[in-house]
Amino acid sequence: MRSGNLPEALQLKLPESTIMPASTTHQQLTPEQQVSTGVSDDFIRLSVGIEDIEDIVEDINQALEEARS
Repeated sequence: MRSGNLPEALQLKLPESTIMPASTTHQQLTPEQQVSTGVSDDFIRLSVGIEDIEDIVEDINQALEEARS
């Protein structure tokens, strides 16, 4: 799910907003551990950066609309 200013990131500690799938953020867990902790394949991690808040909100809304269609 890529949208506007929300790139998929492979590392943390970035000033920009990033969005990452659970396969990236929880790769150290076995599939059994992921299930037992409630992590599913459709989870994402959203880290909000220092961009203008209106840009972030607009990008999130756009991504959600795309996911719904």
